[in-house]
Amino acid sequence: MKILVMGATGSVGRRLVDRLVESGQQVRAMTRDASRAEGLPTGVDVRSGDFRAPETLPAVFDGVDSAYLFSDPETARTVVSHAEEAGIRRIVALSSIMADEQDGAEVRNPVEEAVRGSGLDWTILRPGPFSANARNWWAYAIREFGMVRWIYPEARLAPIHEDDVAAVAAAALLDESHTGHRYTLSGPETLTQAEQVRIIGKEIDRSLAFEEITPEEARAMLSGAGVPEQIIDKLIDLLARMREAGSRVAPTVEQVTGRPARTFAQWVSDNAHVFR
Repeated sequence: MKILVMGATGSVGRRLVDRLVESGQQVRAMTRDASRAEGLPTGVDVRSGDFRAPETLPAVFDGVDSAYLFSDPETARTVVSHAEEAGIRRIVALSSIMADEQDGAEVRNPVEEAVRGSGLDWTILRPGPFSANARNWWAYAIREFGMVRWIYPEARLAPIHEDDVAAVAAAALLDESHTGHRYTLSGPETLTQAEQVRIIGKEIDRSLAFEEITPEEARAMLSGAGVPEQIIDKLIDLLARMREAGSRVAPTVEQVTGRPARTFAQWVSDNAHVFR
């Protein structure tokens, strides 16, 4: 069986490639930038492709039995159609709350609709906020200034380690009993964003300050970093809601893999170098 991993040099895809190779699978790795594929395990079939450039997909999908699908709401139906035409039998798709769209009183998710409406065997992975957001949002300010400038320090999340997402994806690709399941994934605990910063400070032995900024300041910061306006709106809204509701801890990682989900402190220990 040959398994395609889309986004194979990304935070989840890279770990998924390793897991599949370790389990003895034939793996094809799709990446937009072949130069980033250095270091992939020996024997992995690396192909250049981009889900935003559908003309690149037939050559990537050809001869593949199953696929880890990474797409976005605008391209999901096209990507899934190419998978069907190529004869791919099974897909495990990475979804996100950030792809949810309000349609009147209903919430739609174009990625999930494309997957569930296909003729393929499917499993949908729906992780909550990634622990890696701490790196993306805060690492530079922590390294340079010993502080975090961010919104809603009291927003309570259950951040998930990207390796746990990869572990569930591998299980779903290799075990057909996961067919037809839509898995909500989270870390094992809820933490406020201020608590996350304190955990980082403890790991790197540095006292870190959390300076709360306004949503408008956060919007300007994210826009300047090139984040699309639609994503900014959803992120700010999500964090605002998490002040009151908080994220739900889902037991799925342990149920699927037989191992407890990694804590945020474990993620920080694995990635402490980016904050020093």
